[in-house]
Amino acid sequence: EHGLLGRIAGDQKQIAVPLVGVEVEAAVHGFLTEVQVKQCYRNMETTDIEAVYHFPLDEGSAVCNFRAEHEDGAIVQGVVKEAHEARAEYTRAVQSGQRAQLLECVRPDVFTITVGRIPPDSHITVKVTYIALLKAEGSASRFLLPTHIAERYSPSGNPALPFPSVPSTSSICSGLHVLVKFNTLTSIKHLTSPSHPSDTLTKFTEKSGEVQVVNVSLDRDLIILCEEDRAHEPRACLEMGKDGSLVGLVTLFPQIEFRDVEREIVFIVDRSGSMGNFGRDARGKTQMHSAREALLLFLRALPTSCTFNIIGFGSSYASLFPQSKLYDDHSLNKATRYAEAMQADMGGTEILKPLQHALSGSSGRQRQVFVLTDGQVSNESHVFDLVRRECTPGGTSPGNSRVFCVGIGGGVSHHLVEGIARAGRGTASFVTGEGTSLQEKVLLQLKQALQPTLDDVKVEWNFPSPPKTPEQSAPQPTPVKTLLGYRSPDVDTPVEITKVAPRPFPTIAPPVLNRERFVSFAVFPKAHKEVPNSVTVTASTPDGPLHVTLDIVDEEVLSGDIAHKLAARIAIREFEDTHSRFSGSVSKVDALNFALENGLASSQTSFVAVRSEPSSKGGPMQTQTVPQHVVEQQYEHCRADADIYSRTYHAYGSASRSAPLAMPQLFDDVDDTVSWRANPEPSGFFSSFGGMSSFGRGMGLGSLGSWGGGGGRKCS
Repeated sequence: EHGLLGRIAGDQKQIAVPLVGVEVEAAVHGFLTEVQVKQCYRNMETTDIEAVYHFPLDEGSAVCNFRAEHEDGAIVQGVVKEAHEARAEYTRAVQSGQRAQLLECVRPDVFTITVGRIPPDSHITVKVTYIALLKAEGSASRFLLPTHIAERYSPSGNPALPFPSVPSTSSICSGLHVLVKFNTLTSIKHLTSPSHPSDTLTKFTEKSGEVQVVNVSLDRDLIILCEEDRAHEPRACLEMGKDGSLVGLVTLFPQIEFRDVEREIVFIVDRSGSMGNFGRDARGKTQMHSAREALLLFLRALPTSCTFNIIGFGSSYASLFPQSKLYDDHSLNKATRYAEAMQADMGGTEILKPLQHALSGSSGRQRQVFVLTDGQVSNESHVFDLVRRECTPGGTSPGNSRVFCVGIGGGVSHHLVEGIARAGRGTASFVTGEGTSLQEKVLLQLKQALQPTLDDVKVEWNFPSPPKTPEQSAPQPTPVKTLLGYRSPDVDTPVEITKVAPRPFPTIAPPVLNRERFVSFAVFPKAHKEVPNSVTVTASTPDGPLHVTLDIVDEEVLSGDIAHKLAARIAIREFEDTHSRFSGSVSKVDALNFALENGLASSQTSFVAVRSEPSSKGGPMQTQTVPQHVVEQQYEHCRADADIYSRTYHAYGSASRSAPLAMPQLFDDVDDTVSWRANPEPSGFFSSFGGMSSFGRGMGLGSLGSWGGGGGRKCS
């Protein structure tokens, strides 16, 4: 009767909340996914309201479409503009009585939707579409749906990006309904959810499957693993835009092994209060328990040739040993006792100083740092800058260190964990709970750290040589070189046009690591007309260069704008990670142009949708911020400088498994912009990754057609 009801933390009074239901539909094709989030808002007040809703997305998501559907059937398509222009247009519209919606990126992984001028007793549905690359996890592809926003710790003296103030509630009678459809090139072996093993309905046939999650408690991120028979096949594709622009994509899953290198291994373990009873995984275990498990596995797997140390941190930090010790029975026993006794009792999450300590100085060995954390800090850019400065060869530091990151818990900050790994030339892994093979992840990541660093990587796009004329192919007599009659054989050779190299993203190719997906995009100059016929990836190794050449067959030359948007998102993320503080990184102007040209929300751009017909005369408008679910276990034992540090845990969607969906009738209709096929026919960008989706039809996504076929491969 009242739609969504909640209770503000610390207040027993129930309030009417304007968000009455959320649906998520996703199409996964190989390692690409396209997701539509549908949110319905209803005004239960007697005056116009403005609803404000903060929600998380995967940090690599390219938000590419935003539209509002009004109850009278009117559809208003959002337009991407510079953030300040979009905000100003929205403000002018609601002040003049018009209905307007605004989607802003407040952090790389947190977005805000503001729905203005919802008249009394009326509703509006807002739809957000994004695309993303899936991370590889063993032989599976990992689908991630972030479901809550945890408050970030703001270290003293470190200005950070603003974090939205979100009211919390411990009881939200809402429903989050999720449907994820998978289409693969090879047979599906397993389709599982390690985060919600008992809350998902799963079914699959040979090359298609689906997972449904209905009205469950989403106090942790939703993770789904799709394991194929022959996963992670190498691909080389080209996409041509409507304007003739060209973007290339190459992806590999290297399987390489060399002799291990003697290393210094330093473990940095988060012991802040948020690692305690603040949140539990699918097994009911705290983040601190999972961190202890992971650390003990690391310790038992270390080679005897290495030196190691452990640093625990919170508001301060402390090392187990004054300096790294040689790994032997004595040092292992001491480290094991230390790990088993670790508690989440060191206060706030001051991660910068222990990282500085771990990366400073030199021990004569290449240092490999492992960070185990839930990642709930707000100074990510400072952390990235430090790690990148200390781990980049050729800079002011030796650059012989690498940083690997292990994200702990179902509410981990993927932005921080992935960002540290990118900056540190390492890898990121996540410990999320039941069904997750912790031992397999630990052993793989440790093996990657012990292997030689292969970061001298080149990606070259090759073009066909022009065919020779019959005259050029025929044997030519040796000309007599005399001033009285000489004609050079090169006279008829056409002048070779200097080829402009495409712009790669990431700008610096990522390192090649065993069993870690390698992805590189290439944005060709707009005036470029010639189409490459192959791409070669070369990595320098202790045994000499290794390379692979992938042919680009006709079936891999596609039409659309999906690769354009994904390449643009990687460029924008590079700017957001570095803010142009490092040589060669993407500039602020470039990032803005990429966002505007490709229609993406970013730190500099927002979507705005305004309905031209006014719904009221303006006047007062009540603002209601949608509360987020808060996990019942809160903590207040984090003491930093004698002050109690307390946080709440915000969740996106439903809070109670038994809570009914407030207004199911709003979502009974079948969205005519979405269609699924059990046996899809290839015809667009996505289908080469296992099927075809018309999910984006009518949403400005262009053709999601054929990424069909498999390019030829030459290895040497």
